[in-house]
Amino acid sequence: PAEASMRALQQRAATLASDGDFNPQDSANTLWAFAKLGVPPDGALAAALALRLAEGAAAAMKPFELSSTAWALAKLHTAGRLPDELATAKVVNTLHEAAATSVAWMNAQAS
Repeated sequence: PAEASMRALQQRAATLASDGDFNPQDSANTLWAFAKLGVPPDGALAAALALRLAEGAAAAMKPFELSSTAWALAKLHTAGRLPDELATAKVVNTLHEAAATSVAWMNAQAS
């Protein structure tokens, strides 16, 4: 029953993310939750999340969302469970650019 529930959850999340119904916080929270459970997003969900991140969700993330996303990807990676769809240079570079922009903004606010 647990496996069937997880499959249904992944399918629903993949549909929502693919349809553009995920905002940046939804993407971050979904990745965080799967990493916390130690369950990698399946191919369809991983591809949908990677596309969302690369096409603007990462750039629109607040610092907490960026850190949650980075933590989730690192957690999955260190466990050897990071899906290939999320381990692309485009996803990593997009997150890096978003983090650099966020840090620059935080420094400007501190001045």
